[in-house]
Amino acid sequence: MEDIISYVVLFVFGLIAVTLYLKHRTRNRDLPLTIQYYPELRLEVSIQKQYGKTQKIIVKLFAKSTVIIGKILVELIDKKRNIESLEIKGENNQASKLVHLTNGEAHHFHFNPEFFQEFLKSQKKPFNTFRFVVVSNKGTKYKSHDLALDKNWSIYKPDSGTYN
Repeated sequence: MEDIISYVVLFVFGLIAVTLYLKHRTRNRDLPLTIQYYPELRLEVSIQKQYGKTQKIIVKLFAKSTVIIGKILVELIDKKRNIESLEIKGENNQASKLVHLTNGEAHHFHFNPEFFQEFLKSQKKPFNTFRFVVVSNKGTKYKSHDLALDKNWSIYKPDSGTYN
């Protein structure tokens, strides 16, 4: 009788573990890659994952004062730190519109990972890293940290190579 009870308890624990694992995997998770703080706004780049795959690349802007965003760029950086700036448009051509942000407001630019990969693959010049740049209507540039792609086209923040 005690053996049966212990088997039932183990089965219930296993069932709870599988249920929690499946619930965790199906949930949308925002994973921040980089956060930059500027006097006018906070720029955050994150990815949204579900089922272990990247669903969206998100550039989030949180205004600290009034700012008007004109466009969003991607700077491709090669090994010699030469920079090439390219304008990128998000879903539904959303990056081509002016975005007015006042104190406390937020705006998100969403990019489909497949679209972003095709955009990067279509570039003629090879690049080592890249970063997102948001340009205000006054010409002020707000840049994210350098980001890189691994061999599976997953985005990550590379190691800077400098330590204490």
